[in-house]
Amino acid sequence: MKNNIQPFSYQQSSHSCWIVSFHNAMTAIYGTSYKVPHDMSKLFYNISSDDGVSNRDMETILKHVRDRNRLKIVSFKKKHINRKIIRRHLKKNNTVMICDINSGKHSVLVTDIQEDELIAFDPDWDSVMTGDHYKKKFTCCPYGDEEKNLLNPNHNVSIKIDHLLKDPIHKKDKFVMGDVSKRHVAFISKLK
Repeated sequence: MKNNIQPFSYQQSSHSCWIVSFHNAMTAIYGTSYKVPHDMSKLFYNISSDDGVSNRDMETILKHVRDRNRLKIVSFKKKHINRKIIRRHLKKNNTVMICDINSGKHSVLVTDIQEDELIAFDPDWDSVMTGDHYKKKFTCCPYGDEEKNLLNPNHNVSIKIDHLLKDPIHKKDKFVMGDVSKRHVAFISKLK
């Protein structure tokens, strides 16, 4: 991910996590959100519903964006998502991953991997503001450090890769993909 990019955005409506994660992905890739044309943003919000964005609509959007912006977008679904795929794609320079979690009910942006830890941004402020952590499987860090100093406005949660891939999901589990049949990730990078 580029250094010195503008801070990522949080969602303002309850079912816009995928759309906001996509906008944040464009910020990570291009360095500024102004690279996302207004008509494209309009398309994103027009396609969404009170249930968010369906996988079919998501693929339509990704194809449109890929063709228009010279992006490389590679999607994986269901059982084809594993630690090897995630590691291989995130290790490529300037590649980000939009990842469905909680059995497709929420989306986050992953911008990096450091050893077995995914560096991510959850666009739902309520989800990360508590500073939760669970047995070193994930850590919410909306303020950066324990003194609540904002260290990185583009990283508010760290997730162990094995925790993300966990199945089945339990009520207390946060930041897990959950049900294999509902898993979806999209790796996005700029073509050279």
